Amino acid sequence: MIDRWIAEATECDFKVALGVKKPKSWLKSVSAFANGIDGTLFFGIDNDRNVIGLADAQTDAETISRLIKERITPYPNFILAPERENGKDILVLSVSAGRSTPYYYKADGITEAYIRIGNESVIAPSYVLNQLLLKGMNRTYDALDSEYDFKDYAFSKLRERYKAWTGNSMVEKLFDSFEMRDEHGKLTNAGALLADDAPIKHSRLFCTRWNGLDKSGGMVDALDSAEYSGSLIILLNEGVGFVKRNMKTRWKKTANSRIEMPDYCERSVFEALVNALIHRDYLILGSEVHMTVLPLLLLVVWQTAHGYRKEIFPTFLPHAAIPFLLTFLADWVIWSVKAAVLRRSQNLTVPPTITVTNWSRSFFLMQARSKLRCIT
Repeated sequence: MIDRWIAEATECDFKVALGVKKPKSWLKSVSAFANGIDGTLFFGIDNDRNVIGLADAQTDAETISRLIKERITPYPNFILAPERENGKDILVLSVSAGRSTPYYYKADGITEAYIRIGNESVIAPSYVLNQLLLKGMNRTYDALDSEYDFKDYAFSKLRERYKAWTGNSMVEKLFDSFEMRDEHGKLTNAGALLADDAPIKHSRLFCTRWNGLDKSGGMVDALDSAEYSGSLIILLNEGVGFVKRNMKTRWKKTANSRIEMPDYCERSVFEALVNALIHRDYLILGSEVHMTVLPLLLLVVWQTAHGYRKEIFPTFLPHAAIPFLLTFLADWVIWSVKAAVLRRSQNLTVPPTITVTNWSRSFFLMQARSKLRCIT
């Protein structure tokens, strides 16, 4: 069974012996595997994958179970199996990714949570620990209550867009339905992100139009730049507006119409910004979304707990990371499309048919497709 494990990596760790006197050397890997995506510890195998074997596998198995119970909290799910490799006894400890994160190593007067980085188990930094805490509580960032009072903030942009989308005024009870405030009148983080003057100051968008293909155009590096903060609605509107301001729209005439060929599809830009604003990690103070416009491509970059992510057009949305904001912004897409369809329908004998063939690869746009069926 050892043949398929070429080397120590993110999901496997080799230990030549149990290390009873210094169990932290392998217990931190148990913590890391439980906090991550599963993992396996092999006892009786050295780092070069040589089978050394264990002198007393039964005693070692009992010690492993005892030390995990005593020093890892809460208890992780694991399977401990004895195996015989090349005539020698080894133990295989398979640790499952847990739901009650974070899983701590608690002994020697310290309490530490570990995560796996490459082939090492390292102490979880503060922002990752916050992510693990939210996961363990089965909560998301946008659902957490903030310190800000609802009465101190305006939502004119949200009310304006809601009126345009639905034709109705946004009544007070909708703030509760959208989970933007709690029963004590405090904003949730979702509400704070949608307020006109968003109090979450690191919710920002940086936009740059570079002169060259490599951010170095010669005499003039940047042709345009802007920094935006405030409501997510403001960030989305300003981000799309920045791209439209810094792109060319070619067109050609046909017999009875004109075909426009913009550098970037406005809908794709909008979806990329939605993607970034939903999936960026708001727990990392100082992080923000960066949009870079180059002559031949457009990049949207944002930071997550696992590093930076980058999207190049055309872009599609992955799975939902912040469910409320995803639903809210998905409705924005649908309502705006519906409004456009109704406007065009007024001048047509037969209502137009909406096709969404390029949207089928994402949850976000599959949701959009299902709603479009209901309005056309």
